[in-house]
Amino acid sequence: MKKRIDIQSLLVFLLLFLFTLSVLLLKPLGDLDEIWTYNFYRNVANGLVPYRDFNMLQMPLLPLVYGLIIKIVTNQLIVIRIISVLVNALIFTKIFKIFKELGLNKILAFLFSVILCILFKSMYSSDYNFITILLLLTIILTELKWQKEYVKEYKTINSILLGFLGGLTFLLKQTTGFFICLVIIFNRLYSLPKKDKKKVFIKESLFKLLGMIIPISIMLIYLLINNAFGDFINYTLKGATEFNNVIPYYYLIWKSTPFFAALSVLYPVAIILLFLYIFIWKKTKELYLPFIYGLVMVVMLYPISDIVHFLFASLIIFVTFLALLLTKFRNTNTPKMFNQIGKCIVFILVVAFIGISVNNIQQYIDSAPDYSKLTHFEGIIHDRSNDIETKKVGDYIKEHDNVKIIDASAALYMIPIDRYNKNYDMLLKGNLGYNGIQNIIEEIKNNQDTEYLILNDNYYLNWQLPLEIIHYVKENKTKIGQISVYDIYK
Repeated sequence: MKKRIDIQSLLVFLLLFLFTLSVLLLKPLGDLDEIWTYNFYRNVANGLVPYRDFNMLQMPLLPLVYGLIIKIVTNQLIVIRIISVLVNALIFTKIFKIFKELGLNKILAFLFSVILCILFKSMYSSDYNFITILLLLTIILTELKWQKEYVKEYKTINSILLGFLGGLTFLLKQTTGFFICLVIIFNRLYSLPKKDKKKVFIKESLFKLLGMIIPISIMLIYLLINNAFGDFINYTLKGATEFNNVIPYYYLIWKSTPFFAALSVLYPVAIILLFLYIFIWKKTKELYLPFIYGLVMVVMLYPISDIVHFLFASLIIFVTFLALLLTKFRNTNTPKMFNQIGKCIVFILVVAFIGISVNNIQQYIDSAPDYSKLTHFEGIIHDRSNDIETKKVGDYIKEHDNVKIIDASAALYMIPIDRYNKNYDMLLKGNLGYNGIQNIIEEIKNNQDTEYLILNDNYYLNWQLPLEIIHYVKENKTKIGQISVYDIYK
């Protein structure tokens, strides 16, 4: 039986891998989130130390791991995309397995895993959000199995392993990881038998804490050895207090598409119904674990409640809610015809997924003339004229001694010429350390020989760019020319 289930999961993984690969191959160059995070990885591969040598708000685990990978394999964005394919296929395969663990039959588990996979289609990545979700799904799936096997007490090694996974989530995203660690420690209070409950809870909690301390201690030692701990505090704690970009939750209801508006209304309703069903009406204990882990993900909605953060925050709650609804549906006397219809839908989906994937991959192969010629972006589709303009700006920077781009897209131009300007190449609010904007203005004030490239007024500025810096340059420096979409000030 186990072997058959593993084969099912493997087939689901291969199908999702093929589909995700075909989607990401066709993705053109230009996603700034992708470029910013790749720049972190590239910096590490080039020997730079996070925080000390380059600024970032996120925790350091992923840049260190991915930086090592591209250092060993090849320093190309396409490598990160292939990793993204693997990560996304694993995420939705684990959702398939969780659905089954919660009582869904393989047809419904497959259908809704595929639907969720399609829902994330425009967001496929392997940034810290996706890796956090992957680790959390691993934790949920593991605990669901262990709580059936080890009803009275987890094995010591199991508690340490859970804590270790929780520590890794903290090293990916500090706020989300902190709350995940709390749930790992305290969730057993609800499920442990009353006999020796306190003793078992304390023992498990201590070993979980030990597991968490291991990766966090290793990271602290790394930062201390490289004299980066002070910069780490500056960028991740002190600087984070200056992050004032806010998108309130009600924007999802009033300013998004009808589909996402409906989902954003359903999300709190699903939370309330699940809470009542699990804790008040006490109808089930199986849904407790995914619900409580899914609930803490609400922290991802603050301070930016856009569609991307909403999907991350709500994913596990919707998986749990679907499991509740669909197991109820399964437990009713449904006609056999529904099963036959389900099998037909699965067959159609599989054929469609394979057909779409093959077609997308063929389109990518046919697009070879449109592959970027820029260093580190080879194999990525990029409009030829944009490729030329990007190279033009890069060549200008190489020909001049001291040039800084004051724009959110700076990394796009700096990566192909293998250069990096700390703070300027990730010039976003909240990513500049304590009093970061004022410090940069002071630096610009004192640099008389530096040229600054500022986006021409005909183009829109990124909403996270500190406008105070733009205004200072325009008011205190002289425009001396133009290169591509940028005005040159000195």
